[in-house]
Amino acid sequence: MNLGQALAVCLYELTRTAAAAKPEKRPGAAAGDLDRFTGLLTEILAQSGYVHSTGADAKIRRLVRRLDLSAHDAEVWLGMFRQIQWKLSRDRE
Repeated sequence: MNLGQALAVCLYELTRTAAAAKPEKRPGAAAGDLDRFTGLLTEILAQSGYVHSTGADAKIRRLVRRLDLSAHDAEVWLGMFRQIQWKLSRDRE
């Protein structure tokens, strides 16, 4: 077997092994976490002046549900939004 053939076989085996390995599925966020996420996002958008309409709550809720966030990702986003909210409230004072 020459070097080119050996390389082709090695690359084939590597791609076959990589294709078989699937990333682990993280558990989805609980409904309570998504409600907190939606509430905080709505508050921040209202504080920033982005949301003015009365039907915006339902639109934001649907948007958040379509994100299909994992529990870990929801906590990370909540932390980021809390920091933004803290900064917005501090700048208003």
